[in-house]
Amino acid sequence: MRPTMPKHTTAAAIQKRRIAVIAVIAAIALALTVYFSVFCRVKLVTIENNEKLSDPLILSELNIMPRRHLFSISKTKLEDKIRAISPYVKDVHMERKLPSEIVITLEEYGADFYIVKDDICYIVSDTLFVLEEIPLEELDMKTTAFLALPEINDEKNRAGISNFGIGKTIRFADTENNTYIPSLMKTFAEYALSDRITALHVDERANITAEIDGKYLLKLGNSKGLKEKLSLCEASIDYLTENMAGVKGTLHAWTTEKVTFEITGVAESP
Repeated sequence: MRPTMPKHTTAAAIQKRRIAVIAVIAAIALALTVYFSVFCRVKLVTIENNEKLSDPLILSELNIMPRRHLFSISKTKLEDKIRAISPYVKDVHMERKLPSEIVITLEEYGADFYIVKDDICYIVSDTLFVLEEIPLEELDMKTTAFLALPEINDEKNRAGISNFGIGKTIRFADTENNTYIPSLMKTFAEYALSDRITALHVDERANITAEIDGKYLLKLGNSKGLKEKLSLCEASIDYLTENMAGVKGTLHAWTTEKVTFEITGVAESP
């Protein structure tokens, strides 16, 4: 039996295949073009993780027209617009969800502390970012703790702009505090009982104090071994809550070795 010889593809057949491939690609491209042009229109804008800024406020500032093309909206410009709405916006991320939704996810600063300067109350985050100025009588002391700080640098720079104000991170007259105080604040922010702090005094280096639930005063001395001191206080507060819920007092944590408790009164609500 003679072996079968391979058939040679003619130039005409190759040309037909090329035309067919090009036609398929063109059809797919046309279908995608029609899909993105006709169907990818904004029908829904979803805003997530926003507490301080309401949906209507954000939407009114963005002014995204219905049926606008999804990909005609600049991600960078939209995110910048939202950041400019309020100092509470820490970060923002926009995502397009085909075929017709825009999802905006916010990260907001927490109104963790308030400071009083020149008889004015300022709300600040745990990173010392100034968020707003409000009358003291409007302050919600249930969610915002008092913060005592060293002297703030409120002088004006060369351009005549104050170094202190809304939308700025607090800087101090003693430049060493620009490293020292943020480090302390980070330690307290990471503390297991951070959301129960009702007052924090870091204005004196050798006399750091924190108040928990308006009930327990933590005297921590200096910053040496601060994490360990706070951990000891946490264990002591757990014990006191379970066994002596009706009292309030002072926890002396001068060293990392032990904590002593001094009863100063009876709590209003055990």
